[in-house]
Amino acid sequence: MTDRYFFGTPGEKREETKRLKEVLKSVPLALKDRLESEGSSSVAILPSLPLKVEGGTVRGLLSLKHCARGDAGLGTIGGNTLPINPEFGNWLALAAVITEREIKASPPPLSPPECTRCNQCVEACPAGAIHEGFVTIMACRNLMDYIPCPLLFPLVRHTLQRKKSARITTAFLNRFGSLVGNQVTCTACITACPYFHKQRR
Repeated sequence: MTDRYFFGTPGEKREETKRLKEVLKSVPLALKDRLESEGSSSVAILPSLPLKVEGGTVRGLLSLKHCARGDAGLGTIGGNTLPINPEFGNWLALAAVITEREIKASPPPLSPPECTRCNQCVEACPAGAIHEGFVTIMACRNLMDYIPCPLLFPLVRHTLQRKKSARITTAFLNRFGSLVGNQVTCTACITACPYFHKQRR
């Protein structure tokens, strides 16, 4: 992530968001293609798609931040549910590739930082979407931009809790979700975090 993503004009933020999404899409897809050309079955996991509807909420198929925190040893998860890395602070965006090829793990470079639960991210969120380490998806301004408008109405959200409706909506999101443009780039919970300023220095 760059300064322009956090501190640019609204137009610059939208451009930087688009550029970042393209990088997070093109790099794992290129790696997936290379691995498969060498005979290893692989699946690219992008930050926004594919999605699934489960229990009335929208989720990704794999939690990249929990993978990063776990076996990958890339850091920990902060109170705003975003990853914190010992070298880059919380200036992170993740994508991944799952492959059947056995790859030797490299040791984590530094001890993972610890979230101090200072609640600065909670207080900074303009939508009040962060509660005790949990983010309300339908309130978070960034997450809502990936969801088509009709799915944001309370009645529709209620129907998503039914299994049949959830399957239909999952198919719809994965077919048309890439056409939904991210218009809002809210970084309040990131820039309020002490690890954001630590990395910036």
